[in-house]
Amino acid sequence: MIDKELILKKQNDALIKISILMMIADRDLHDKEYKKVIEIIEKHSMYKISEEEISELVSTVSFQREKIGIKDFSNELCSTLKSKEKQKLAIEYLEDIMNRDNFVHEQEVKFLDHVKKIWDL
Repeated sequence: MIDKELILKKQNDALIKISILMMIADRDLHDKEYKKVIEIIEKHSMYKISEEEISELVSTVSFQREKIGIKDFSNELCSTLKSKEKQKLAIEYLEDIMNRDNFVHEQEVKFLDHVKKIWDL
């Protein structure tokens, strides 16, 4: 894999994982949120990904969140997305996921605010 492809893969992985973090921020998985995350995964995965792999990815992100905390994990992911264009796309995704269940949870707002602060958006 050439450097450009590797950078793109890392950015796409970060975009996907930060979207999953929003979905699990309130610890309440909602079907509409999950469907949006699947759309994001399918759009930004470089390869076809199965339902089982998606489920495993959500579990991995959830485990990382518990292990190092949502702030540290999001700091790590946010540092990968350097372009304002990618950052704005990520914010759009996070806001969409947050609003999917028609109820905005305090944890989701805190997470979104934290990400915006990191990127100065």
